[in-house]
Amino acid sequence: MVGVDPGVTTGLCAYVDEEFAGGEEATTYGQVEEFISLWQPYTIVIEDFVLRRGRACEYHAPIRMIGVVEYICGLRGIPMVVQSPSILSMTRHLVQGVHRSEHVRSACAHVVYHLSRRRRRGRGADKQPRADDPRVEESPGDAPGV
Repeated sequence: MVGVDPGVTTGLCAYVDEEFAGGEEATTYGQVEEFISLWQPYTIVIEDFVLRRGRACEYHAPIRMIGVVEYICGLRGIPMVVQSPSILSMTRHLVQGVHRSEHVRSACAHVVYHLSRRRRRGRGADKQPRADDPRVEESPGDAPGV
């Protein structure tokens, strides 16, 4: 599984065999594509973009990166799980020591939230998402408490 925190500096993390196996920051679309190719995930978990006033200059990078990741997922048949940015307040403390980069830790926090939801639903981390559900949206209201 790969977690993505999209932005000017995009955080990437790989989760393999029930542990975080790698993480890095990317500043180009090519670096993101290379990371995904390296880890060959069965699912990609990505933070969604929420429009806020007063931050127009920050809008382009995350929106474009989400589009690039969605395109890569479509080409490769990888399900993409989109999460609300607000889940970070519930999970960031669980990944404090995982990586020195805040962006990578945010990507890891999204993976942690997704895994906790799957386990509560009885679909372990090793099981693939349903083929008929290629883009799933998760929000804190879906599963209180991590």
